[in-house]
Amino acid sequence: MKLSHDRYLPYDEYTAALKELVTASPELALLESVGQSFRGREIWAVILTNRATGSPESKPGFYIDGNNHGEEVITSSVTLYTIDFLLSEYGQDPDVTRLLDTRVVYVLPRVNPDGAEICLTTPYRTVGTGRYHPADEFPTGLHLEDLDGDGEIRQMAIPDPRGEWRRSSAEPRLLVLREPWEADGQYYRMVPEGMLRDWDGVSLPIVPPRHGNLNRQFPVNWEPEGGEYGSGDFPLNEPEAMAMARFVLSHPNITGAQAYHSHGGIILRPSGFRRDAELPAADLDVFRALGAVGTEATGYPLISTYEDFTPNMRSPRHGMFTDWLYDRMGIPAFASEVWDVETEAGIPKQQFFSTRPHNEAEQMRFLAWADEHSPRAHQDWREFEHPQLGTVLLGGWDPYFIQRNPPPSLIAKVALPNTLFTMRHALASPLLNIREFKAQPVSADIHIVQAQVENLGYLATNLTDQARNLGKGGDVTVELELDRDCELLMGQPVVTLGDLAGREERRMPYDPWRRPWGEPAGRAEWLVRGAGARRITVHVRSTKAGSCSAHATLDDLQNGDSNQQ
Repeated sequence: MKLSHDRYLPYDEYTAALKELVTASPELALLESVGQSFRGREIWAVILTNRATGSPESKPGFYIDGNNHGEEVITSSVTLYTIDFLLSEYGQDPDVTRLLDTRVVYVLPRVNPDGAEICLTTPYRTVGTGRYHPADEFPTGLHLEDLDGDGEIRQMAIPDPRGEWRRSSAEPRLLVLREPWEADGQYYRMVPEGMLRDWDGVSLPIVPPRHGNLNRQFPVNWEPEGGEYGSGDFPLNEPEAMAMARFVLSHPNITGAQAYHSHGGIILRPSGFRRDAELPAADLDVFRALGAVGTEATGYPLISTYEDFTPNMRSPRHGMFTDWLYDRMGIPAFASEVWDVETEAGIPKQQFFSTRPHNEAEQMRFLAWADEHSPRAHQDWREFEHPQLGTVLLGGWDPYFIQRNPPPSLIAKVALPNTLFTMRHALASPLLNIREFKAQPVSADIHIVQAQVENLGYLATNLTDQARNLGKGGDVTVELELDRDCELLMGQPVVTLGDLAGREERRMPYDPWRRPWGEPAGRAEWLVRGAGARRITVHVRSTKAGSCSAHATLDDLQNGDSNQQ
């Protein structure tokens, strides 16, 4: 591989890395900007395919993105690894080679470059874009600030007899939760490191951050700002979300999508706002089958975003990118929450969306893991003279380096299995093929011309029932092109075959009580007048399953010979 994948790269280095990868493989990779961020940074896309086997738009496409949320920098590292892996393994790995020969992969490694840059180059953390820099927010209350100038914003432990925390007797470096019955000790109130504005001397109101949250911006089940954090004044309010939407809409050949987030070690499937019982049953089968591929590769369980990952199901998630892809376009889309420190530290996972506190024994396991793998994840508590609060303790856990992101040394370990999942999902797309192209003579100059077309892919050419219901399926058309001295006597120049089934629906032996099977192949037929030396071409197209062509003379077709592209 061309990159080391052992560092989190700020914008300039990340851009240079993309250019290096593309320059090294010009026949397979193309770099383009799909828009600019709020603060003027390019939103890069890398287009991966073997252009010698066809143009990108003539092939089924697969979409991947990372760093939708600013502080989730592991996700742009995973996408960067994916690009490097596919380019390095082309010609070596048969699956990678087949993928880039027959499909196109669109990778937007860092769709939120401003948010990532804030997190990588300043002490501040944000899930949002560059519209609201945390350092610029100074409303009434406790706002975050690097008080001791160490380049990090940690936790602040304030001595308080009402406090929830105390020093661990087993490990003095840790503050642990006070027992419900406990009294008569030294206790602390814990809040983020920062300063208080317009302080009344008693309360400690923490200023909630403002966000341009890209994953609440898409026009599906959208909720205005106030009802959903970071959703903006209108759908696609942020330029980064608009760039993502325009890219998808301008590439109708996209057959599947993978959005990377962190953390939790899970694969999220639609819907974010509907129960499974409200989704087409056939589509649930598709998600479960493809999700099982992901679970096998990564070890992550597949779960419903709404039913398993929404803490308050009375308030579903709004404006999610993957919901927009599936609910509005019928594209099978997953969002993987990569990296799970609980699993790494050997702590049983009790919740998919973890809101529980960790007890003393669990914190000690975290600390032992951090001492070995990520020392900066925990900072020993030390006294600091706060100008407003007096003597406090600064230190503790930095969720950015233990919860949200793994230490840089583990980037490749996280990235490889996720890369394999996306590669296998992409290879499940529908794929058109001309199985047979022939002519049968009726007389000296009249022939019956036939083209048999098939779908070699796992998914149907319409992808999902949702796509069919929306009228966004992948109808297959067959067009006959004749030399000028030939004449079409019977049949239409363009024949529509409709949807062609994939292997997905035939995973079980036939049973009349189960889901009915569709046809994976179709035939077009014409009656043509022409001399045997005249050339005939057939073009097969589908929005989702790509396109292919075959041509031959009538004499060749009678002998069963044709050239396919």
